[in-house]
Amino acid sequence: MQTFESTEPLRFLRRRILNAACVAVLLSAATFIHAVPPPAGVAPVSTPVGGFAIDGNLIANQPEGGTGDWLKLPSVPGIGEGVVGLNGIPLNSNVTFHYLDPANVNGADNIFQKGK
Repeated sequence: MQTFESTEPLRFLRRRILNAACVAVLLSAATFIHAVPPPAGVAPVSTPVGGFAIDGNLIANQPEGGTGDWLKLPSVPGIGEGVVGLNGIPLNSNVTFHYLDPANVNGADNIFQKGK
């Protein structure tokens, strides 16, 4: 009679090691993967002075001087201008408008309807 050892414990151990390695690879990859930030720059427009900064803030001349944005703060030096005043009123109503959408007002609230 010939005897042989069962290979089942080795298969089980090999499967466990492979699973642990896959989990380790996935966890390490998740720590290195980050979302791509939106592109930053300056839109070359004539209003506001300095173009329109696409940088995530609303303040002209930040982070670099000479770029326009939504607001021009007196405390921030630079030649860049804004398109609305600190009170929210457009500085040039020919090129900028400020639309206030009332919320939770029957008949006046602009609600998007689902698409077809």
